[in-house]
Amino acid sequence: MHWLQTTIVLVRSPDGAVEGAVAVARDVSLQKQSELRLRESEERLRQITDHSGDLISLFSLVGTRLYTSPSYS
Repeated sequence: MHWLQTTIVLVRSPDGAVEGAVAVARDVSLQKQSELRLRESEERLRQITDHSGDLISLFSLVGTRLYTSPSYS
């Protein structure tokens, strides 16, 4: 399967009548595949952290807690 990003622009005469169109298509298949793999990876990580019996936390560089697994109450 291939994904295409397409842009179409109408070409008009000075009086505004449509004389034609210019179309540009770009293959974005690799980008779409990368986005899908990232979503799948994020979902796997979410499943692990949400169902772990252990405490899992993520902190910012200044010590602010950004995430704590649901097992922590």
